[in-house]
Amino acid sequence: MELPEPEARTPSLPLVLKPAEFASYGFAICVSIIGFEVVMRYGFNAPRIWVQDMVVMLVGGCFAIGGIVVLYEGSHIRITAIYDNVPARVQRWLDLLAAIVATCYLTLIGYGAWVNARLSIKLNETTGTSWDSPLPMILKTVLLVSAGVMCVIAVTQIFRSMKRLVG
Repeated sequence: MELPEPEARTPSLPLVLKPAEFASYGFAICVSIIGFEVVMRYGFNAPRIWVQDMVVMLVGGCFAIGGIVVLYEGSHIRITAIYDNVPARVQRWLDLLAAIVATCYLTLIGYGAWVNARLSIKLNETTGTSWDSPLPMILKTVLLVSAGVMCVIAVTQIFRSMKRLVG
C-alpha cells in the first residue's frame, strides 16, 4: 500500500492502515469461502446456506473500510480532464469544493446509516434465513462508523484545502 506524501502523514496513519490491512485479508477470506462453497455444492452436492450471507456482508464491510483508506490517501478515482487543464489556484478551489461536497454527502450517508444501524440494533436484526446470523446489524454498524470516519477525513481536507488557498 502506497503511503501519502510525507507532509500529509499524521500520527493517525496506523489507525487507518491497520483496519485496511484487515480488510484486505477479508477479500482473501471471501475467495476461500466461495471456493469452499463451489467444492461443497458441485463436488459433494452439499451446498451451505451461510455462504451468500457471509460473503455479501464481509465484502460490504471490506469496501466500507477500504473507502476510509482511499479517502485518507486521496487515491480515489478522479476525472481529471478539466482539473489538469486549469491553473494551480483553480485546482485548489476545486479541491475545496470537492471536500465540501464529500462532507455533505458523507454527512447524509452517515445520517442514513445512523437511522438504519440504530433500528437494526434495537430490533436485533438478523438475516432471516435458517442460519439467522446478526450480520446485517454488524454491517450497518460498520457502515455507520466508516461514514463517520470518512466525514472527519473530509472535514480535515476542507481545512487543508483552505490552508492551501490562503498560503
